[in-house]
Amino acid sequence: MKRLENFNSGKVDKKLIERALKLADGNARLLEWLDNEVLVCEDIEGKLSQLECSSEDWQGKIIWSELYAQIDKKIVRVLSHCLVFEIPVPMSALEAVCESIYGAQEQLNRSIDLGLIEVSSEVEESERLYRVSRILLRIISSIKLPEVPEVYSLYEKGSEKLFELWDTRYNESEEKWREIFRLKFANKKNPERFRQGFSQMLESGERHEADKTFESELRQNKTELPEDSLCVQLEEYMCQGEWRKADEETLFIFYQVMAFKDIEKHNIYDEIPLSILREIDQLWVKYSDGKFGFSVHKKIYQSVGGRKKYDEEVWEAFGNEVGWRQGGEWLYWDDLTYRLDTHCVGTLPSDIAGVCSEVWVVPESGVWVLLAQRLVDFKHISVSAVNRKNF
Repeated sequence: MKRLENFNSGKVDKKLIERALKLADGNARLLEWLDNEVLVCEDIEGKLSQLECSSEDWQGKIIWSELYAQIDKKIVRVLSHCLVFEIPVPMSALEAVCESIYGAQEQLNRSIDLGLIEVSSEVEESERLYRVSRILLRIISSIKLPEVPEVYSLYEKGSEKLFELWDTRYNESEEKWREIFRLKFANKKNPERFRQGFSQMLESGERHEADKTFESELRQNKTELPEDSLCVQLEEYMCQGEWRKADEETLFIFYQVMAFKDIEKHNIYDEIPLSILREIDQLWVKYSDGKFGFSVHKKIYQSVGGRKKYDEEVWEAFGNEVGWRQGGEWLYWDDLTYRLDTHCVGTLPSDIAGVCSEVWVVPESGVWVLLAQRLVDFKHISVSAVNRKNF
């Protein structure tokens, strides 16, 4: 890309450069042709508009009659399955979505040899990435995503394979996380896909990128989130004594409300409807026999001297009382005791949002002051799902 003079000269309008890059979709032969023949035209915008409307002028630059003759049904099916991925992925990911096709490996190799699957330039095979260019869809009509419901299965396989391949504890790539969640949420046959994606985000540990991309993809799918019966799954977990799952579900409810009510994360504690908070609190209190819940937090916080203004000693005393601190240190949420018979009252719901440390911190005042204000101001309920790890 750097050797393409007109793409990098700075003389061509950036918006026209972006259109040309989108048209080429990473195809080296087409990029070179656009650089030499199109970006030097007097009317670059007009020429690009013409090329965007029809592939007749440029398809011969990347595919020719001899190549057409080698594209049979077998190779078309493999390429169509691989289209579920929008970004370059490891070969094993392509193999995962093609596993139902007899002789898939042979067809994948043929596709690479024919230049139909793009390959990154890494020397080591284990580091190479592969992708079927979207440009093929415009010149070979038979290459297209499989129909529903088959494509849903491919989305699911693709998401799970990428989650397995890209070590999520150390994955700091927003692009990779977006692809994982995009594929997960695309499987509309799976009613649990949003909750499963949330669990994957939590498994990633303190990954800002995972949280940010999960939230973004959830917002894009907000019309598919249930605004009614938000607490049904929460109550089911409590009935079964699944306290850790209930703890996670509590925060998942916050994310759903944030998405379908268009609430920014830093405003969620102020803007989440009190009716939802009361419902969550009532379930915690009911099924724990008064041992857990937001209102339980409020009483304990006030009992150790909690007021509107943040006080570090008071907050630490509160943490000691509810079992979030041990030996003078704050615990991580997954180190808490998720049992009803624990000696600590008020342990749950926990500050599980701490896994998303960077994005749940409220600017300037900090989450502790915000929490203190909510605890004291609310007459019937308080919020405890906050981050404590940065303090």
